[in-house]
Amino acid sequence: TMNQLFSSLVGFGATCCASSRDEIVKHQSVVGLRSVELSVLNRNGSSVDHCDPAVLPFSTDSPRLGEFVGKLIHVDLRGNYQFKSIQDAIESAENGDRIFIHSGVYNEQIQLTKQIELVGVGSVESVVIELSGLGFDIRSLSESEDAVLTMEAAHGRIRNITFARKDGSGVVIENKCGDLIVEGCAINGGGTGIRVSDSASVIARYCDISGCTAHGVMSCSSSWISLEKCLVSGCFHGAFSSDLGTQCSIKDCDIVCSSQVGLVLHDEAQGLVDKSRLRSNRVAGICLSSKSRAVVTCSEIKDNKVGACVLEESSLVLQRSDLATNADGPLFMSECSAPLVVVDNAAPPDQA
Repeated sequence: TMNQLFSSLVGFGATCCASSRDEIVKHQSVVGLRSVELSVLNRNGSSVDHCDPAVLPFSTDSPRLGEFVGKLIHVDLRGNYQFKSIQDAIESAENGDRIFIHSGVYNEQIQLTKQIELVGVGSVESVVIELSGLGFDIRSLSESEDAVLTMEAAHGRIRNITFARKDGSGVVIENKCGDLIVEGCAINGGGTGIRVSDSASVIARYCDISGCTAHGVMSCSSSWISLEKCLVSGCFHGAFSSDLGTQCSIKDCDIVCSSQVGLVLHDEAQGLVDKSRLRSNRVAGICLSSKSRAVVTCSEIKDNKVGACVLEESSLVLQRSDLATNADGPLFMSECSAPLVVVDNAAPPDQA
């Protein structure tokens, strides 16, 4: 079983080395999330006191979401605009509206009940939605009743906001019913950073997800999640997907320094990893179990205890990927695993 495998491998498991922390800092610098400000300039180059959606850095194009072209609503803790509370602004909004959240620490739970867009104004660190003081409950590692933000609409988008929990439990962002795009956000702490289930979908781009006691991202119950140019670091599992019909796509991401596994696919889940780096995870870069399947292309799975674990009739396809420098070898396969297929691989597993 996975637990037995973890127990055997963790015995003298690899720790997250200083060079890996340097990789995290380097990645953040390259992506530039934490230094980008959505400050808005008028045609003369001077700052203006409102946010013109035409000059925001992220595209509003999406095959699954309509454009948010309704009215602009502003939230500011200091009372400079219409609302001091994000939830009050949401209740006043209509589908298609945009809500601009000005700098401050907003200690509130958000129910995204309208098809709208939430945008942080300023640096991502300056706009914080935080939940703390609820106490630790092991049941809340995967439950959503106390999520910082719960998606309750058919469509929505969130940009340039820090979401944080300090109690080490619960879900930070929960989606159980619609299509949600999360762009340029920092998601810190809690049990699970982003959880998607019940046939819902999440696209996360340019996000920094860290310090989750369970999963950086979790998908289950025939849901779909896509990570693009994200950094997932210092979580128990970086990404976890389970159940038949659940799909996980990871493109040009870094999943590093997990205390267990970078990517777990379980119970017939399917995954695609492309041009990504799964490094310095304590047990394994990837673990497949219970008839799960994954395709890994043009990726680095290095400096883990084991590169990839393939268990319980699961299968893995590797294409042009590097599984060198893993402490206990590139691959671990159980006897009942489906055949492993390696196609045009940069580091053929003849070392296995």
